[in-house]
Amino acid sequence: MKQKSIKKETHSKNVLNIIEDAKNENKTVLDLIFKQIKQLPKEIGNLVNLHFLLISKNQLQELPKEIGNLTNLYYLDISKNQLQELPKEIGNLGNLQFLDINNNQLEKLPKEFEKLINLRELFIYNNKLQQLPKEIWNLTNLQGLDISKNQLQKLPNEIGKLTNLQYLNLGDNQLQEVPKEIGNLTYLLYLNLSDNQLQEVPKEIKKFTNLQDLNMSNNKNMKGALQLSTSELKRLNIENTNINEFTVPINNNLYDINIRNTSLKSLPKSICDKIYDPFNDVIIKHSYSTDEEMFKKLCTQ
Repeated sequence: MKQKSIKKETHSKNVLNIIEDAKNENKTVLDLIFKQIKQLPKEIGNLVNLHFLLISKNQLQELPKEIGNLTNLYYLDISKNQLQELPKEIGNLGNLQFLDINNNQLEKLPKEFEKLINLRELFIYNNKLQQLPKEIWNLTNLQGLDISKNQLQKLPNEIGKLTNLQYLNLGDNQLQEVPKEIGNLTYLLYLNLSDNQLQEVPKEIKKFTNLQDLNMSNNKNMKGALQLSTSELKRLNIENTNINEFTVPINNNLYDINIRNTSLKSLPKSICDKIYDPFNDVIIKHSYSTDEEMFKKLCTQ
């Protein structure tokens, strides 16, 4: 027991020394990754000139409220800890542009999140969130949002406010539907709806004219026709769904398609033409997730 106490005290002193050195040297970047930290000293709040703070892969269960003093932070990575909640003072970090809190034990987020108006990238995947505070949908500068691997059962209509989103990962939750307002996110390049409980193909997907990567796999009860209006799409995964039809523009750029275990009876002619064009067989060569025999069968219907 005494040895453990000495070890813990040594780690605390080491972290305090690092923080003190960072203050004396007026550092703007502090790397505390994988330092076996169980408690972050309140002195962290003295580093008011920090721009980048990395504290991932530790054993933190909480953050000191003094974290809110770091108002010049642009980048904060507190992923892969044991955080159960975040202090409301995190809302003071108004200059923050990147926040990664993945792989923690968060069940809720503070409403003060709405103050993070400059946030561009937010990664909250692999936590225990059942819902998100309504204030999060006011972060209209977000370009990347990953809330996969949580316990979300419903998305509010306000998700349609995030019109600057280019990357959206909602995979591995418990969603049964998505609101029609998701169709407002016309800048999306990447959309992941996989491993949910969706019942129907969202009609709004046809509005995503810039989409390059779409994953709706493992929604076993999802039925209907998938209408794609984007010629930019490169990757499509609808494995383990009941989708019975999909359409794409003639001048499409698809090269990776996974359609295993679907209800498809045929493929669009533009896809089949690529398969049998000896000068344009990239869809077979790079589509590692789909059997060539399956393509041939679906193209002869």
